[in-house]
Amino acid sequence: MTRMEYRREPCGVPELTSGGGCRDAAFPWWAKVLLGVVAAAAAYVWLDKPVAAWAILNDPLTEQGDVWRVHKDPARELMMLEQYGQWVCSVIVIAVVGLVAKQGRRKALALALGCLTTVAACYLLKFAIGRTRPHMLSGVWEFMPWGGHGAAYQSFPSAHTTGAMALSAGLAWFYPRGRGLFYTLAVITAAQRVLHHAHYVSDTIAGTVLAILLVRWTLHTSLAERLLALLPATLRRWWMEEGAVGG
Repeated sequence: MTRMEYRREPCGVPELTSGGGCRDAAFPWWAKVLLGVVAAAAAYVWLDKPVAAWAILNDPLTEQGDVWRVHKDPARELMMLEQYGQWVCSVIVIAVVGLVAKQGRRKALALALGCLTTVAACYLLKFAIGRTRPHMLSGVWEFMPWGGHGAAYQSFPSAHTTGAMALSAGLAWFYPRGRGLFYTLAVITAAQRVLHHAHYVSDTIAGTVLAILLVRWTLHTSLAERLLALLPATLRRWWMEEGAVGG
């Protein structure tokens, strides 16, 4: 079986099939995790309560809100952007990669595994931690771990943010020239979850750290390739072939 390399390309290469690029190589993963943990802790202490209180009071980016009021089509557009990285969006994006990209099937499998691994970990943490959402008005330090009290007690981390960042991290790995666009879409999703008082700021930061860490781990360890190695030879050969459109 031909091995698909997920390793980073050297600096200065104009066309990157995969890899995080020079900036990632200069900024080790543990430093990213440490920075994210510190940022989430700082937000938990200093930002969560005032930002949530402001969002609940002003209800921004809605037709009923007092601040940044939006109407009709703009409101629907923002609602659509808030779903970036969720199930339907991710399935469509991954399917397009699989159909039209060079090495599309292998890339699509790698993206799917990264997203599924990340979202599974996110929901496990949600249930285990049991943080109340801002609209419950219970306070930023209210937790009911392992309680199974429903979505209202599953604020940390933000699943919308985790899904959006997972998809963006995977796409940025294979298409680094578009990383600015991918991560901008994910940040818009995270911001709207806070402004719509569904999450605290620290929930979205935690989702970001979790997503980037796990997606990059699945790519570094060639998890998709390891899974392909377990398939029957005929199916494995078909999956490894180049798509008709992607060449």
